[in-house]
Formats: sequence, structure tokens, C-alpha cells
Amino acid sequence: MRIRRTLAWSRQVDDAALAATAQCCGGLAKPYVSAVCRHLGVRAPQFSTSRLHSPTATAEESLAVIRQILANRNRPDA
Repeated sequence: MRIRRTLAWSRQVDDAALAATAQCCGGLAKPYVSAVCRHLGVRAPQFSTSRLHSPTATAEESLAVIRQILANRNRPDA
């Protein structure tokens, strides 16, 4: 996700310059977005990769079921 944001941000540079730099940095492989930015002399902003989500009731129920299944698997049968 962070790479996509950085790429979208880098579109502020002229598209032709961006494409030429990507070809120069990539060779036969796909270029890294960070390498393209360095070559252009721009520094991409730091995008946060962590998002805090509050768990939903459905997610909590699913986790409870999974925990129960795992607990039953690890229980010794006597």
C-alpha cells in the first residue's frame, strides 16, 4: 500500500520524466519506486502503514471459534 501511495505521489513529476527515469533505473527488471525518486532528486513523504481498526462483532466471534478449534486440537485425549 505504501508503494502505491508513493507512486501516486510521484505523479506530481512530469509523466515523461517519470517514465524515462523508470526505464533508466529499471533495466530489464521493474524499477523500485524509491530508486526512481532518488534518481529524480525528490524525497517521498513518509506514509503511515499502520491503521488502527476496531474489531467488529463478527470478527470477534470468528476468532473465538478459531481459538476453540485450536484448543480442542491441542487437548490430550484420555
